Amino acid sequence: NSGALTGAADEIKLEANANAAYSATSDETSSEGTVTAVAVDSTSFTATFDGTSTVFSDVGTKDSKAVVLSATDINSNVGTLGTRDQDATSGLYKFRLDRTAPILKTPVTDATIAGETTLPRPYVIFDFTDESKVTVVSASFGGDDVLAKLATTNSKKYFMVPDADLTAKTYAVTAKGTDLAGNKGAEGTYNLKVTSRKDYKATILAGWNLMSFPSDPVANSVSAVFTNAGIDQVVGYDAMSKGSPWSVATKDSATGLFSGGLETISAGNGYWVHSDEFSSQSVALTGPEGPSASAPPAIEAIDLASGWNLVGITDATKAKTQANEGDTYKTVVAYLGADGGSSITKAFSYSTTALTWSSQALDSGNVTIGQAFWVYAKPDANGLLTPIVP
Repeated sequence: NSGALTGAADEIKLEANANAAYSATSDETSSEGTVTAVAVDSTSFTATFDGTSTVFSDVGTKDSKAVVLSATDINSNVGTLGTRDQDATSGLYKFRLDRTAPILKTPVTDATIAGETTLPRPYVIFDFTDESKVTVVSASFGGDDVLAKLATTNSKKYFMVPDADLTAKTYAVTAKGTDLAGNKGAEGTYNLKVTSRKDYKATILAGWNLMSFPSDPVANSVSAVFTNAGIDQVVGYDAMSKGSPWSVATKDSATGLFSGGLETISAGNGYWVHSDEFSSQSVALTGPEGPSASAPPAIEAIDLASGWNLVGITDATKAKTQANEGDTYKTVVAYLGADGGSSITKAFSYSTTALTWSSQALDSGNVTIGQAFWVYAKPDANGLLTPIVP
């Protein structure tokens, strides 16, 4: 009520009958419905249960039915066979009612297969909404019959990998199945859109840019990566190098090609890039490994040397490798700081527009795709260095 009640109207009386057989942890069951037995002879009876009545539910895997038989003989002796106790070790006869037909559903558990992917040979998934095993009756991908190509581990979710790289277009995934109870499902379908990967775009300002790439370039030579006319020098720093850690690539103005000690560009490293113009550098980067990859995917790690290191922001998921410069990847504490577990004790970033260095706190802020940092690594008490694990 919206207001206070007066007198005896604010009293609520509850009455209950105690049942000594029940406890605080009792899990009681009740009779959901009955079926009529038809006599075959004086001691034999037949009862038919078809599950069509709305009295009987089939809401899930745990909605099992226990069969209990009650009978009275000619001398009025009442007897019961069976039990409703689902945990009984004897006297229990149970089954699960399933009258729901399986339906093909759109996968939603993985971004690469939830309707759109850039993988040339992705998993094509035939997943059915059913509580029991499903036998696939028909299956097609892009109009082609693929029933014979399906594989499964649980007879509910089926997989297929295309025999060849797919072209960029939308493919219809269609299938129908019959479940273990014999329910025949109608044909279901969803679309899988295969798109071409987009180039990563790095912003290059006039002057010196401190930058990195979230994934390895597909063509990783310095000349293939930095194709803009205004870029004339790229400088790398390898703290692991036994000689000079610095390596430089300089552009030949006549040929437009780079030469020098720095030959390739890779993820995990930071680079100084000099340009005499403002531009956007497009680079094709490697994406996630598909199921047809020739080798298993590796765990990304950026090794550190004692002292100063020039490191980049690597996207271990390879999801932010298409025009995602500036996107937040992780917190600083998770990438460079204590939560990341690396041996970094100091970090600095550089602003091309402000022409200034900034000290980066290791317990606050975020790291973004395209950034690079000068970091100082100090060995632990055992003299070991822990790498950055993106």
